[in-house]
Amino acid sequence: MLEKYLGAQRARKFQRFLNHCKVTILCLFLTIVVLRGTIGAGKFGTPEQDFVDIRNRFSSRKLSEPHRILGEIHSTTSSSSRSDSSTTSTTNYNDFDINTILVDEEEEEEQGDEFEKRSSNEPYSLGPKISNWDEQRSKWIRENPNFSNFIRPGKPRVLLVTGSSPKPCENPVGDHYLLKSIKNKIDYCRLHGIEVFYNMALFDAEMAGFWAKLPLIRKLLLAHPEVEFLWWMDSDAMFTDMAFEVPWERYKDSNLVMHGWNEMVYDEKNWIGLNTGSFLLRNCQWSLDILDAWAPMGPKGKVRDEAGKILTRELKGRPVFEADDQSAMVYLLAKEKEKWGDKVYLENGYYLHGYWGILVDRYEEMIENYHPGFGDHRWPLVTHFVGCKPCGKFGDYPVERCLKQMDRAFNFANLHPVTYQSDPKTTTRERIISLQQLFLISCKLLNCKGNISKQKGASSPQRIEHKYTPRTSSPQLKEQKLTGHQALNLKSKSSQGHQALNVNEYAWTQQLMQRQPTTSTTSTTTYNFNDIDNNLQL
Repeated sequence: MLEKYLGAQRARKFQRFLNHCKVTILCLFLTIVVLRGTIGAGKFGTPEQDFVDIRNRFSSRKLSEPHRILGEIHSTTSSSSRSDSSTTSTTNYNDFDINTILVDEEEEEEQGDEFEKRSSNEPYSLGPKISNWDEQRSKWIRENPNFSNFIRPGKPRVLLVTGSSPKPCENPVGDHYLLKSIKNKIDYCRLHGIEVFYNMALFDAEMAGFWAKLPLIRKLLLAHPEVEFLWWMDSDAMFTDMAFEVPWERYKDSNLVMHGWNEMVYDEKNWIGLNTGSFLLRNCQWSLDILDAWAPMGPKGKVRDEAGKILTRELKGRPVFEADDQSAMVYLLAKEKEKWGDKVYLENGYYLHGYWGILVDRYEEMIENYHPGFGDHRWPLVTHFVGCKPCGKFGDYPVERCLKQMDRAFNFANLHPVTYQSDPKTTTRERIISLQQLFLISCKLLNCKGNISKQKGASSPQRIEHKYTPRTSSPQLKEQKLTGHQALNLKSKSSQGHQALNVNEYAWTQQLMQRQPTTSTTSTTTYNFNDIDNNLQL
C-alpha cells in the first residue's frame, strides 16, 4: 500500500523507521521498569499507591481504616513472634521493650534543636500576658456562687497538684513508690477537704525537668478560678503528719508560702534558703506576674546553662549546674525584694517542707516527745526525699537507704487509722490515733500491762505484748486527755487509781470500757506488726 504512494524505496525506509521506534520504546519501558525496581518510585508514586489514595477517598473505607491498621499490626506482630519465638514471648511483660511504643523521642529531639535556634534576646513566656485576672476571677465567682473560693470562713478551697513523667520510671521499683506517694497525698487531702490534681502531661517540652511545674501551675490557676490556693508538692515528698491543719489565717495577707528563712534568702542569698518542693500559691494576678518573672531562666539548652552560671556566681554555696527553679526563686526574691517580698511568707514554724536526711532517723524520738502546736518537736508535716530520685536510674544517695527510709516515712504516716465521727466539732487530732495507741489504750482500759518490744536491729517497734488480767467489777474511770503519742508511755495502774483517756470521741474505747470479762484467768497475747493489715479500719 505504501509502495503505491511512496514508492518501493521510500516504503522500505519508512518501515525500517517504524521498527526502530518500536525497539526504542520497548527499551525505554524496560529501563523504567528496572529503575523503579531498584531505586524506587520517588515522588511519582506507584500504581498501588494511586489505588490506595483513590480508595481512601471513600468514607466507607475510612470507617474501617482503624480495623485494617490493627489487623496489619496484629499480623506483623504474629509473624515476628513466630520468627523470634525461640528467644522472646509476646505475652511476657519482662521481655517487652516499652520504648517500641514510645515514639516521641525523635519529636523531642527535633524540638530541642528548634529551641537552640531561638534567639537568646527573645525572653521565654508561659503564655499570653494577662493583666486583669483579679477582675475576671471575681466576676466568675459572683456568677457561680456554688463554687465559692472558701469552703467555710477561714478555710480556703485548695487544690493539691503533683505529678510525674508520662513515661514509665527508668527502674522497676520507681513506679511502685510513685503509687505509694500519691496514695499518701490522697489520704491527707481526703482528711482535710483538699482536692487533688495528678498530672502526667508535659505541657511545654522546653520547660522540662525542674521547670515542668510552671506551665502546669499557670494553666491550673486560669482553669480553676474557684480555687483560692494551689498547693504544689513534688512526687518524692510525703505527708507524715496526717492530723496537721495548715494555719490558713496566718497567710491571709500572703500570696506565696514556702518553707524557708528570711535571713538566708534576703541577707545571705543562700541557694537553700527556701525550697520549692512544697509551696502554696494564691490564685491572683500577683501569682501570674511572679510566674512570668520566674520562668525566663527555665528554657532548656543554652538559656538554662547560662542562667545556671549566673546563679552559681550570685548565690551562696550553689554548685555548678544548670539553672533550677529553687535557685531562680532565691535570686528573684533577693534581687527584687521590694517588688515581691511583701507577699511572700517564708514559713519555718512547721515543716511545710522537711529534708528527709534530718527527719527519718528521729521518727521514734518525735513520737515520744510530741506536743501539739508548732516547733521542732512536732511531727514533720512533709518529708521530702530530695536527691533520692526513685524514678530515675541514679540518685544522689545510696538506693538502699533511700528506699528503706521512704518505706519508713510511708508507714509512719500510715500508722494513723481514722475514725469519722458525726460531731462536727471534733478536731482532726482527736479523730486520728496511731496503731500503737490502739493496743496500749486497750491494755489500759482492760487493766493489762502493755509493752512495746523491738527486734534486734529493727528501726521501729515490731510487736506489742500485753498481759491481760480481767476485772470483776467496772471501776469508775476518770478522764485524762493524752496528746500525741504519750499513750506509748502508758503503764498499768492499780485498781485504786484507774485512769482513762478522753474516750468521748472514740466509740471503740467506749465499747472496751463496757466489756465485763467473766473468767478469772490470766493470759498473755503477742501482736506482730508484720501481720497487721495497714488498711485496718476501726
